[in-house]
Amino acid sequence: LAALAPLAAGHALACSAPPGFRPRTLATRANVRIAQCALVWAALATYLAVSTLLAAAPGPRIWIEESTLLSLALTLAALGLALVVLPRALLAFLRVEPLEGHPRFLAQGVAERLGIAPPRLFRWDTRGELKNALVVSTTGPRPVLFSDAFLADLSMEEFRAVVAHELGHVAGRHVFLMGALLFGTTLVLEVLLAPWLDRAWGPVLALGILALLLLLAGYVSRRVELEADLYALEATRDPAALGQALVRASGGRLDHRGWRHFSVLQRLTFWRAAHTDPGVGVRLRRGLARWRRAGQLMLGLGLALTLYRGLVAWPAEAYLVGVRTHELPTAMLRLSHLGPRDFERAGYAEFAGPEAVAELRRVTAYGARLVEQGASLETEALGERALAALRGTLGGTGASPGSGLLFDPMANARVTEARALLDLALLIDAPDSAALAAAVSGGRGFDPRVELDGAWREVATLLSR
Repeated sequence: LAALAPLAAGHALACSAPPGFRPRTLATRANVRIAQCALVWAALATYLAVSTLLAAAPGPRIWIEESTLLSLALTLAALGLALVVLPRALLAFLRVEPLEGHPRFLAQGVAERLGIAPPRLFRWDTRGELKNALVVSTTGPRPVLFSDAFLADLSMEEFRAVVAHELGHVAGRHVFLMGALLFGTTLVLEVLLAPWLDRAWGPVLALGILALLLLLAGYVSRRVELEADLYALEATRDPAALGQALVRASGGRLDHRGWRHFSVLQRLTFWRAAHTDPGVGVRLRRGLARWRRAGQLMLGLGLALTLYRGLVAWPAEAYLVGVRTHELPTAMLRLSHLGPRDFERAGYAEFAGPEAVAELRRVTAYGARLVEQGASLETEALGERALAALRGTLGGTGASPGSGLLFDPMANARVTEARALLDLALLIDAPDSAALAAAVSGGRGFDPRVELDGAWREVATLLSR
């Protein structure tokens, strides 16, 4: 969650309020920010909520963490849930009330001209501090929200033009265009760049990908707004009304442009050009059609690559799930069918070698024997078992370090057992596995700067001796 803070702050800045907006209270500012950013962050919030619930059940959590296919399924389910839940949650959170009468009649006429279902209209109470309108759903009759201050300023002709613009997003299926393009691009880049994302400078590369996606989203979004304008002009045949509504929404700053919108002057210039030369609008729509096909291609390719990687990695992932869930006999059976190539294709480079696989078989077989003996494989229990072996090696007599090792004929076997227990703890991926490895790797001795818990601290000291 802490790592997401810079992204959240950057997106909150990108979702800027309209020009000239000066809220009198912090609550109003927060209300506006939430409404503008919710479409993006609701999906992430849903994902985190579902993940938190799954964390309470170690079995499902481990399967999702290790399995590419199940992780993809969880992501798709969370996105689908967000698209269904978000509009209802947003309407419940914001202060809205239905609009009936003549405004609804005008909206129905616009919807019929665009060939879509009539929308549901709402008045959004911002205490007179915001002039804006937005459509907030992806399925069924779309809710269209008008802020109170904006609604009070609009004539009926301007109101109809704004409704037509918002429904133009629906007619153009712009949410699906943007979603397919961004989600598909993310999947493709994640698959192609996976070997580099896992390295030390992976976070820098991830930030670069994020910046690329934000630039792409802004570029396409600005052109999507122009197409929504074209839909509005075609449905109303009243460019003056739409232009006046944009001027009101902009607070009079006609040259102000944002991440997702061209300035009012740029949009007026585009309308004039499209009216003079119909080819201007045709070219815009052809360009968006190309982006739509690119989004569909990227989404299909991303899903195909992820599914392929998941299917190829499934045997190795299933083995590691068996290890992490302490089902070592089952894991040993799965491992008997795996070779270095299987781990390499699954992306586990550290296991992609004959010696590494042989070591895995040795440690897994050792763990399977412990399970058959009824021993616990919890990290603390393994540490206590290793400590008991090493204490026996030193004889527990307070002799000088290493003296017991010179004369105890069982010393080598006990040290070997302690190291096997350590390897097993590392394989099961205990939270402190990195510290354990640093503490005793290569027999270089215990590093006092490494923080270890419980018995493993003394184990590290004794093994270094």
